[in-house]
Order: sequence, then structure tokens, then C-alpha cells
Amino acid sequence: MPRPVTLRDGSVPADTLLVVRGGPLTVETLRQDCDITARRFLYQGRPLWGFSVEGTDTDWPVERILRDGRVRSRQLYATCSVRELRQLGCETLATFGVEPPHYTVRMVDSHMLEAVAQLLIQRTRANPNWTPR
Repeated sequence: MPRPVTLRDGSVPADTLLVVRGGPLTVETLRQDCDITARRFLYQGRPLWGFSVEGTDTDWPVERILRDGRVRSRQLYATCSVRELRQLGCETLATFGVEPPHYTVRMVDSHMLEAVAQLLIQRTRANPNWTPR
């Protein structure tokens, strides 16, 4: 049974750089992440169709997120700004924790998925802190 998503106070600045967990980043894996989120969480009484990202700030630059955030266990990652996602029609919600800052990128319909996935696929890079287990 989905439960309401936990939101933090405040809006997300447009220049916030977001770090997306990767490996592999494809349209299908992004769709799967959105489907899982929608089954688990509600936003404004409706399933929250979106995916998790970590955001940068002065305490959590990209390098620290790659080293100490949830992305550290991933071989690949991608970055984009909140502004870029807004231009594609997405909403970025400040959700859950702040160590590092967690956000959920909400897509209002599945038509946005391919454009968002293409943006992220073009920006996919190797995580320099990843080590095989």
C-alpha cells in the first residue's frame, strides 16, 4: 500500500546539480525506478511517478556524493541541473533525508521519460570511487 512521500521544507533552487544513480542508465531502467516509486509513495493523493537523485550543496559536492553517498556503490552516474529537468516539464521534490540531500524527480506523464533518459544517458560517466566487489 503506497504511503505519502515525506517532503522537506523549501523549494529546490534551479541551479542545484543533481547526481543520478546509474549503471546502467537506460529508458527501461528509469521506467522501472519510476514504477517502483509509484508503487511505494503518494504525492498529493496520487502515485508518485519519479526517480531518486542526490543533490549537491556546499556540504555535499559531486566528489563527496560519489565517495560517500548512495552512488558510491554504482559504477556509473549522470548529472544534470534542476533547471534542465524543469525545462523538460519535470518537478523536483525535496524528499526524505539531507545527508546528502535527497530529491525525487517527478514526471507528470510517461511521455517525459524518453527525453529525461536521453539527457541522462548523454551525461553518463564512470564513478571514480567505484570498486568491484
